[in-house]
Amino acid sequence: MPQFDMNTRPDTWPKPDDVDIIQAAEAWEATEDYELAALDWAINDADIVAEIKDRFASTASYDRSFNRWMDRQAP
Repeated sequence: MPQFDMNTRPDTWPKPDDVDIIQAAEAWEATEDYELAALDWAINDADIVAEIKDRFASTASYDRSFNRWMDRQAP
């Protein structure tokens, strides 16, 4: 029997090498799944959330959002 009987014995298949893993990681990082996983991680990381809050406060988007919020607070 050959060393790698690719079609019938998966237990004999070669494992991915480092290059295979790097290429797979690069392909994954180009997907929406990666972006969603990264956002999920970031949203749940206290340091990143604090950094976002600090940086957001100095943007024009902050001013626009604050003004909209203030408009909704008016009696």
